[in-house]
Amino acid sequence: MAGKDFVEAVDDADSDASASSGFTFSSGQAKAAMDLDVQADDALLIQQVSILPQGFEVEGRPLSDIAVPSDRLRFRQGINHVLENGGIARLLLRLDMGDSPHALIGIAKLAGEYPIGVSGLFFESENSLYGNDVDEASLYRELFERLPFAVYFKDADARYIRANNNFVRSAGFTHQKDVIGKTWSSIFAGPEGSTLPHGDEEVIRSGQPMVGMTELESYADGESKVVHSSRYPIRSRSGEVVGTMGFSHDVTQSARVVEALHRSEQRYALAAQASRDGIWDLSVEDETFEFSARMCELLGLPDTREPIPEEDAYLNFRPEDRERFRREFAKLLTGEINTIEQTASIKVDGRKVWIEVIGTALKVDGEVVRFIGSAADITEDREREAELEILARHDPLTGLYNRRVLLEKVDEVLDERIPATLLALDLDYFKVINDSLGHQAGDEVLCEVASRLKSVSGSGHLGRLGGDEFALLLTGDDHTLAEEIAAKMTDEVRGELTVSGLDLFTTASIGIVKLSDEYNDANQAFRDADIALYAAKKNGKSRYEVFEPELRDAADNELDRQVMVRRAVQENDFFLMYQPVFETNTQAINGAEALLRLTREDGTVEAPPAFLPYLEQSELIAEVGEWVIYTALSDLAAWKADGLIDGDFRIGINVSRKQFLLPGLADCILEGIDAYNLSGDELMIEVTETAVVNDQDLLGNTLERLRSHGIKVALDDFGTGQSSLSVLHEMPVDILKIDKSFIDRVHDKNGRSITQAALWLANSLGLETIAEGVEEAPQFEWLQENGCDMVQGYLLGEPMLEEEIRTMFVRLGQILRPVPDLEDEVETTADDAWATLEIAKMNRPTLAEWAELVTGRKAA
Repeated sequence: MAGKDFVEAVDDADSDASASSGFTFSSGQAKAAMDLDVQADDALLIQQVSILPQGFEVEGRPLSDIAVPSDRLRFRQGINHVLENGGIARLLLRLDMGDSPHALIGIAKLAGEYPIGVSGLFFESENSLYGNDVDEASLYRELFERLPFAVYFKDADARYIRANNNFVRSAGFTHQKDVIGKTWSSIFAGPEGSTLPHGDEEVIRSGQPMVGMTELESYADGESKVVHSSRYPIRSRSGEVVGTMGFSHDVTQSARVVEALHRSEQRYALAAQASRDGIWDLSVEDETFEFSARMCELLGLPDTREPIPEEDAYLNFRPEDRERFRREFAKLLTGEINTIEQTASIKVDGRKVWIEVIGTALKVDGEVVRFIGSAADITEDREREAELEILARHDPLTGLYNRRVLLEKVDEVLDERIPATLLALDLDYFKVINDSLGHQAGDEVLCEVASRLKSVSGSGHLGRLGGDEFALLLTGDDHTLAEEIAAKMTDEVRGELTVSGLDLFTTASIGIVKLSDEYNDANQAFRDADIALYAAKKNGKSRYEVFEPELRDAADNELDRQVMVRRAVQENDFFLMYQPVFETNTQAINGAEALLRLTREDGTVEAPPAFLPYLEQSELIAEVGEWVIYTALSDLAAWKADGLIDGDFRIGINVSRKQFLLPGLADCILEGIDAYNLSGDELMIEVTETAVVNDQDLLGNTLERLRSHGIKVALDDFGTGQSSLSVLHEMPVDILKIDKSFIDRVHDKNGRSITQAALWLANSLGLETIAEGVEEAPQFEWLQENGCDMVQGYLLGEPMLEEEIRTMFVRLGQILRPVPDLEDEVETTADDAWATLEIAKMNRPTLAEWAELVTGRKAA
């Protein structure tokens, strides 16, 4: 049997036999037939069984496994023989089926590394293959037809003389007779432009086989196929080549798969090369990584195409990151998670690099075999995030914490009930520096102040709230330490500052508040710290104040006044009162001062000190000031029209410093005079001494314009400010109003001297004088004796409502006109008001009698 086991080619083929003829046994001993394909592991795997002996399960099993042990070596030798020499071989194997049937197996190598086809028949007895009842030629013909690839025979002219059904079908024909007698070129179209003879002609010419070729077969209908083929010479007994035998196998789909795979691999390689991301692949079986070149670069590893042990891949990772990645891969393996997305920081060439790694599991038959993914360098993103975080939490100018962080930290200590103290700091004269030297110099001052504050702030959280406001949060219950640090801060800030070559000075005021359970959030704590800060400024600046509840009451009262002012503007709760002004010598009324008042919701009447600061802070002073001007001028015009006063009467209107800073004040006043058909000499504008000193240039131009229209200018509250004699001389002033605080002291020697000096100064400058706050007869008499021109005060007339002063005008009749000195007694009746005045002038009534005459009330 050994000498007959292998043959190079099937010879003695019966070319006239029908391709459709079956395999015949005279004894009828054939039991089954099977077709097999070869897998990549070079084991013959049974793929299809046409007829299977009962109880014999072979499909999907390697044929070598079902052969009896003593035949397995011979089977392997047969495979190796075909692999090395090509051609076909036939084997007789006994199969392990209990009654040990036999199978005749044909093996052929057509192309590539492995055999690609096997056909076979089962027999019950080895002897049946060689007995007289077996037609061995029929056996070969049956094998010829059953081979799972195309097989053909050609004559010496390279014409087909025999082909199996697989070849006929692959060539696009139905019957074998359609192929017989034709050449290859009459069936297939060769490559375009090809002049080489077909492979069979070359084999006939050279006598050498052509094994393992890949060819393109094109058909008339335009279809093309890729085939793997081999061709062998057939020789006569004398050794002459009389024809060829060939095998071919359609590998079009496989070729497309291989080509697509190749293209895919090329695309992957190009994508991996061009991508800024690294590609990685981790084997579950051997725990090794495969990295792209970019991945090696990201990890700071040598560029290698060899697998890298998992431990070596983590070389530059921090220990905690290594363990974290191992845990994530373990979760991925068990299916606890579907993907991983992790970041890690690694050291590459001494530089800290951040990478982001994403990946997933690759499964085969439901089992994880690999992890695959990518990694990207996110260092720039992380650095940008860190910069944004710094910007989000720190002041860009000083580098200190910003308001947001300080609020957060105060909220933290309040939530956790940690003892702490909050300090709020504000520079006292920063606006002067900023306005005079510019914002750049201001920024330099802030940076220097921040540095000084930091040097004495200890372990506290120091921050800049904005502008020239800073804050410090100190934890702990040592409030004495907080006051010590506050004192150091004021000392540090008070020191000389050198900015842009200039020596500058500023100071700081500080408010301190002890944080307690009373506070629910940071805003409440900062509110009370600001209240204490405001108290420090109010009490002289360059100092600190500790918050007390009384300060909050004062702040609440201030807030209440702000609300009161706004409500008064919205609801027209302001009104005017008028206090008459008297000539000192004649005691006659020659004018009145318009006084602004406000009525609260409870009916309480407030004077300017209670609301004027809030009007000026809120910029509502422009609206209210214009209303005062027009209302006073309207009342003046009405009194004239009703014949209650004459043209010598003058009304005084107070104009605040803030009004002078707003545009259009002079226009408003002049337009009001024209609107009510008045003359300028009927109006007196009163301006405070402080406003004159602080805004001399601005006020000077406005006042000169008003004076050019006959309007008088009075310097109000003279003696309470810091004006110099030169300012008084240079400013356009007509009248000097001496403050009540000096009039109250005329009974005192020193007080009298100062007031007397003021009267002398005014007289020397040609100014009229009005004494304010005259409430006692001795004061009036002293002023009369010392040449004061006019007086106003409660002694002769208190502030009155418009209807009250109108009643007074009616009662006095013509008393407001200047009265000449009469030497002759005038005949009159007691009811004649004018005559009463004349009599009074001649008889010089007492002040009490005059007050009774003016007010209509008897003196007490």
